[in-house]
Amino acid sequence: MRAWLITVLVVLALTVVGTGALGAALLSRTTTAGNRLVDEILPAQRDALRLETAVLDQETGVRGYLLAHEPALLEPYERGRADETEAARRLATVLADDEGVREDLAAVQRAARTWREEFAAPAITSVENGTTPPSAQAGKDRFDEVRRRVAAQQARLDRLQDDARSTFGAARTQRDRVLLAIVVAFLLAGVALAVLLDVGVLR
Repeated sequence: MRAWLITVLVVLALTVVGTGALGAALLSRTTTAGNRLVDEILPAQRDALRLETAVLDQETGVRGYLLAHEPALLEPYERGRADETEAARRLATVLADDEGVREDLAAVQRAARTWREEFAAPAITSVENGTTPPSAQAGKDRFDEVRRRVAAQQARLDRLQDDARSTFGAARTQRDRVLLAIVVAFLLAGVALAVLLDVGVLR
């Protein structure tokens, strides 16, 4: 009776230790995946949207200024430049370990800078000096490149979000299965102990 009781208790202890360690590892994996999704990827997507809005504001401001020659219409352009800088800074920080995201951000910034240097700034100067503005088609071509770079950035972040959600879902499923296995193991150990006591002691 003592030998059987010790055997059951040892098996129960090993089950607790093994499943506990496995459960802790899976819980850590689930937490890591969830944190990456909530603390990194989702904020990066928000900052990327702010960056896109910022460059669109700049384009809107320059276009309005060219049409109406009203200095007040440049306010979206100036605000957009400040917003672009801030959004780019946050985006570079929140996913600093992802080389692809850094490359996409640099490409967006290069395209936006090229548009400003080759179209926006000369266009603003031409209105101020009363000279001929640069070609509108050239400005459109430069800004279309900005749009393409922004779209590529958003596509990469969407893929990262999908991957993170899949990882998080898989980790959560494995965690739930391990927890269920722990419950079943405890039930079986309890049944075995009850049978052993019934057969060895009560009867």
